[in-house]
Amino acid sequence: MSGLRIPLDGPDGSGTANAFAILAPNPSAMTLEGTNTWVVGGGEETLVVDPGPEDEAHLRRVAAHLGERRVRAVLLTHG
Repeated sequence: MSGLRIPLDGPDGSGTANAFAILAPNPSAMTLEGTNTWVVGGGEETLVVDPGPEDEAHLRRVAAHLGERRVRAVLLTHG
């Protein structure tokens, strides 16, 4: 699996060099294990899809994964 990266605190997501999922800690009937927050893009700019709930630890994990990359847009696929 070339380009696969492991999430910061456990193997809860999947990914490639250009798309990576970080699982939010909000399990429910609608989200199953939790919301999958996707960071898409391998260059200096990225797209964040479904950033998840306002959970400080989750948002820190997303920010840490982004590093110095700029978020070009945030896409919400559901409420």
